[in-house]
Amino acid sequence: MVHGDYLRKLARKLFGEKVSSKIWKRMEILGDILVLRKPHNMGVEELRRLGEYILGELAYVKSVWCSISEVKGKHRVRDFVHLCGDNRSETVYIEHQTRFLIDITKVYISPALNYEHKRVAEKARNGEKVLNMFSGVGLFSLIMAKKKNVVVYSIDINPYAYYYMVKSISLNSLKGEVIPILGDSKEVILDGVVTKVDRVLMPLPDLAYKYLKYALLALKDR
Repeated sequence: MVHGDYLRKLARKLFGEKVSSKIWKRMEILGDILVLRKPHNMGVEELRRLGEYILGELAYVKSVWCSISEVKGKHRVRDFVHLCGDNRSETVYIEHQTRFLIDITKVYISPALNYEHKRVAEKARNGEKVLNMFSGVGLFSLIMAKKKNVVVYSIDINPYAYYYMVKSISLNSLKGEVIPILGDSKEVILDGVVTKVDRVLMPLPDLAYKYLKYALLALKDR
């Protein structure tokens, strides 16, 4: 992630101080795709000019997109507008020596969770069976399996997240160490597909309390 002062500095060169102050400080770089957040009082065309400027400044950025909504829906995705560069939303994102094939318009991913992925992964103990109830493309799951000798059951309800998780498991040679499952984690647990795990991850605050009883059902020692 590029420091926010850098983004404001570029915006000042293009628009001056008054307009640049509207720009969100944070921009996300996912592989070779850069994502800007749209301020409420700024048009897409102004951001397109900023995106084109950034393309000339950062050689490793090949495509620039604008996020125009918050994360929403059961699949937890945002709405995007392509600003400039390659018109593609798929890329390979690397975090903690782990590669993830992703499509920013179809799955949720946030580089801001970089430290949290590592912190949680290091809590696991070798030999454990772990359940990730809301895995997305599997960042917690794959990074944990890379760092520790564990088996992670990785569940998500978004079919695109499942698809890219499967691809990423193959990219990292983690077949058998990360078990991808498509579905509602509640139903998966009630069907007895995943049982007697040592540790449960619930990286979705909106559903954590609602699904807590199902997490307890999956544990080895309830």
